[in-house]
Amino acid sequence: MTKYFFDIHDPQGDIVDDEGVELSSLDDARREARQTIGEAGRTLMAKGVDGRVVVQVRVQTGPVLTVTAAFETIDN
Repeated sequence: MTKYFFDIHDPQGDIVDDEGVELSSLDDARREARQTIGEAGRTLMAKGVDGRVVVQVRVQTGPVLTVTAAFETIDN
């Protein structure tokens, strides 16, 4: 098991994960990052905030994965 940290960067600021979570693989970390970015996006949209969300996944030695998503409301 490896400890992965999930740092979130969005228009409202940065959240640095100091606790981390033990996962069995990078694929598990990827799934967790995708779920995290979806939750962050839903929170932003519910508040009426558009923008880019970045989840940077790292281990003790540094970054291993970055997931990004843009959330935007466009009036037509």
